[in-house]
This record gives sequence, structure tokens and C-alpha cells, in this order.
Amino acid sequence: MLSPPSCNPGQPFVKLDPNGQASVLNYNLPSETCFELKGYIDIKVNADCWSDFAKAVPDDNFWDGTRDFSAAQVAELLNDDILGASARPAVINAQALQRLSLAVPAEMKHTAQTAKAAQGAQVKHTLKAESDELMIAGLPGSVVIGQVLKGRRPIIRPNFYGKPVMTFLPRPKAPRPRLTLVLHYKVCTFAGNYGAGKTVKTFTLLPGEETTISITTFRHDEEKRSRAESILDSFSESSAQEFQQTIESQSGRDQTYGSSSSNSSEIGGGINLTSIGVPVDVSGGVTNGSTTSNSITEHVSALNSALNTHSSQASSNRDVSVNTEVSSSSISEQTESTVRRLKNINLSRVLNFVFRQLLQEYITITYLDDVSVVFSNGYPESRRVAKLSNINDLLAEVLKDGPVGSPCADTINKTRKGIFRQLCNIFDHTGTRVSFMECITETLNDCCGGTEPPITNTYARKIPSLSQTAEGKTVPGIILDVKKRILRTDSLVVDALLGQGEALDCYNQHLQAIAVNKAQLDNDQQTQQIQILTNISDPLQQADKYKKVFGPCCDVPQSGCGCGCNDTQAVKP
Repeated sequence: MLSPPSCNPGQPFVKLDPNGQASVLNYNLPSETCFELKGYIDIKVNADCWSDFAKAVPDDNFWDGTRDFSAAQVAELLNDDILGASARPAVINAQALQRLSLAVPAEMKHTAQTAKAAQGAQVKHTLKAESDELMIAGLPGSVVIGQVLKGRRPIIRPNFYGKPVMTFLPRPKAPRPRLTLVLHYKVCTFAGNYGAGKTVKTFTLLPGEETTISITTFRHDEEKRSRAESILDSFSESSAQEFQQTIESQSGRDQTYGSSSSNSSEIGGGINLTSIGVPVDVSGGVTNGSTTSNSITEHVSALNSALNTHSSQASSNRDVSVNTEVSSSSISEQTESTVRRLKNINLSRVLNFVFRQLLQEYITITYLDDVSVVFSNGYPESRRVAKLSNINDLLAEVLKDGPVGSPCADTINKTRKGIFRQLCNIFDHTGTRVSFMECITETLNDCCGGTEPPITNTYARKIPSLSQTAEGKTVPGIILDVKKRILRTDSLVVDALLGQGEALDCYNQHLQAIAVNKAQLDNDQQTQQIQILTNISDPLQQADKYKKVFGPCCDVPQSGCGCGCNDTQAVKP
């Protein structure tokens, strides 16, 4: 049959390619959830080998600049940070203020409006005038101003979930130079096998019995749902906070801000894994790969311990119940309850139902994704960060070489080579030694016809093709750990088992056999009628006989008899 022409002959906005291939469903797509965290390893440096810059108090430091400030001046300084107009922000990571909901006090409204008008539409911030109290990252402005007047600099850091949190940094008692190797870890979780777990409920229906069941998951209660969330499969603010608290409590120190208050300005937000071992001596001319490997092992061990505790707590709260007694209840927020009606249609045997909770396997791969080097002497103004490609510039600024034979002889070169030595000898999860980096020498030619000789440039970088595979998953780095964890889900699988014992006596069994035989005879009769009609080759005659056999009773000349309904004589040739 031809399709009727469309009443709208226009071309659709989106259509399938007529020459394209049909889609093929792939049941093994690498669905993943990843998050980042940093591990810090101190690098040992001789105290006499720091440069004058490294040991000096920065001239433009915050504390000297605000020493004689009044409360009004501090408020104006904070207001400039809110507007993004500060040349030297008072708040570390002040750009985060422009993403927060703020309220400007009455005495600062005119200044804020004037600055906003001057900067025009390029200044994007949220100002609210409902309150006379300035709120900054959840703290009243008066509290922040009071802390600044006490000599404490405000810092805004994102927690593991990314929510800004304000803390305060006191002025260091003295500059304390510190060089730190920062390992950028990435933790990715992939969905693995999926199968049945423990039995949740079993019940039996007697022959002919029926009942109503209700299935309620852990998601029906707001508090229980929050406790059941896990960063492995449901990354949320509550699960992120729970994991951060777990890793901090197990390590026995505040991982968010590092292990040294004098160097806390260099420690970023989120979760930081600091090494509690001795600093790595990279300039001594000997290999200290074991020290770096021990620090990495310590970081991974702390991470795994926290993940195990966190996932176990989440899984233990993932209860699913099957109730055969249904009661009416009112549940706020979200209701996850399913009501079903079941019936045992068997008249001689019981029917058993077995409910099992489904489990999801998660494969967690921790790998080294990047590396950087950070310097700080406790003053945020002294902080320097370098990637592998420009590590030479950082070391030349914070270290100094001494005369031949002195402890500081060739310190810069030895430190650089020592750091590279650590990164060239990293052990992966199988115990195999792998190099994270490589040194590249490039020749820069003058493509404009110059006569100057080519310039060579040597620098270090992460190996571009670096990748490893574990459990069928490939990541762009050195795999340090692979773990499998099982979490309960909110789904059930049910199986029905027919009882083996007969519940009927011989008399009733014979009655059922007679009923089965009668149904079989009726089926055979209908089958023979259909077969006779099928043997008629003439379509008109076949339709006529079909009407007389299966059609309603009718008294018309075409019927061939008084009543052609189910008339077996009518189908005779």
C-alpha cells in the first residue's frame, strides 16, 4: 500500500541520513565518575641554599599594608574585593566573592553603586540591600573585619564539593621557605558487574490466594537518602562532605589546609593528601625513589581507607523492604514506593516468591595525572607555582648556588635533576617502574630568512602518549591503584518457585483432568474447522464458509441454510 502524500511537504529541521547506518547498542560504554585531589611531598633543601627572595618578607605583603587600617578602611577594602576592583585583593581567591550572594551595608552602598556604574556592564556581581550586614562566604562582615584587624588574612577555598569556605591565615612569625612537589591524582570510578545480592524477602501464596505487596526503598526518607549517597555513584554536596570528613578524621589532621600553617597559603581547596614522612632529599646525588614511592603509597592508602569506610557506610543505609501488609502513610519530599498485586493461579500447588537486592560493582582507578612544584615561605605574596616545563625558572628564583666544594655547590641543577629522578622512577599498581616525564630538545629555526644560527631549547614535560590500562579501562597517566567495591542499589530482582507438593485429593485431581480434556477437545474442534477452511482455494467461497462457521447467526439467502452459524454441513464441498 502506498503511503499518502504528506500535507506538510517542507523538510524537517532534523532528519536521519537516508544513506546512514543503523545505530548499534553498545552495552559496555565506559561510564565514569572522576574527581581530583592533590598529594604534597616536601623537598629537602639546605637552609643556606635559599635565595634572598626566598628568605625575605615580601615588601607588598598584606599585613604590613593593613597594619594601621581602621574598620572603615578594611570594610572599603573588602567592598573593592566584592566588586572585583582591587589591585591587591585582601581576600585570597577574591574572585570567588563575585559568585556569592552578598549584602552591602548601608554605609557602603553609595561606594558600591558608584564603582559599579564606573565599571559598567563588565562588572558582574550580586548585591543585595535587604540587610545592613555584609555577608561574605557565609560569615558576617563584622566578623571578617574583626579578624582582619587582629592580623588574620581571609582566605576563600572551595571544599571538596566546590562550595566556598572562608578561613583566616595569621601572619607567619618568620619566613619559612618550603619547596613542595605536588602530585595531581585523579580518581575515576567505572561501573562494573551487576548482579543479585542478599535475599530481602520471601513469602508464599497458597493455591488460588492473592495479596498486595509494597516495595519501599531508602529514597523514601530524606535523611536516609542523604546517608545512602556515595561519591562513587551519586556525587552530591552531602556525599562529598561525608567523604571529606571521613578522610580528614582517619588521617588525624585537617587535610583541607595542609600539615603546616606556615605554608597553608599554598595548599589549595578540596582534599589534600600531605605526606607525614621526612622531606625527600633530591640534591644529595643518590636515588631516593623509595621515599617518593612511600609517600605515594601513603597517599593512596589514606584515600583507599577513606573510600572503603565511606562506601561501606553508604551501602549499609541502602535498605529496600518488601511488605505484604500495605498501610497508608504520608511521606514528604520524594516517595519511592511501589504497590503490586500478586495472585497464585495454581489450584494445586503453592507459589513462593524470593526477592533479592541488586548489587552494582564499581571499579575505582587512581592514577597520577599531573605534577607541579610549589614554593612559599608562609607569605601568600611569595607563592610560586611551576609546571615541569618552567621548573628551571622557579628554582633559579628561590635557590642559589654556592662555591665549589660548599654544601650549596650546583644546588639548582642538583635539585632539578633530583626532582626529575623522582618522576622518572614511579612504581605503578603492578610494581613496575614507569617514567612520568621526558626531556625534549627543540631546535628553533628562523623561518623569515635570518642568518642567525638555530637556537636549541630543552625542557621537561609529561609524556604525551602516557597511558595505562586496567580492568579494560584506559586512563592518561600512571595507574597507582585499582580497587573493586560493591554497593547496594534501590532495585530488586524476584523469582517465583512453584511448590512440589500437591494440594488436591484424587477426586479433585480427576475433575481437573476432565476440565483439561474438555478444553483440549474444544481446541481440537476449532483446529479442524480452521484446517477445513484453509483447504478451500476460492477466496470468496472461503470467506462465505468462514462466516457460516465463525460468524453470528443470520437468516439471509447467502447463508445457504436457515442458520449457517457453526453449521458443519455448510463447509462440505
